[in-house]
Amino acid sequence: MFSEALKSVQEWLFTYAIPSQMIALYSSRPPFGEDGPAGWEPLLIMGGTAALALAGAYALLNSRDV
Repeated sequence: MFSEALKSVQEWLFTYAIPSQMIALYSSRPPFGEDGPAGWEPLLIMGGTAALALAGAYALLNSRDV
């Protein structure tokens, strides 16, 4: 993760990780660098992720014959 080949992956993970998203909720600018979500965007990202996880869990429960 510290090699130059993975530098872009490292920056993406720092920008879009849940703790970074929570930091960005309380600031008007992105926490790491100039690009990335700030303001209401992190809330939409976390809400969308939670909605997808719940929809997947619901679909999985309905597909089981229990």
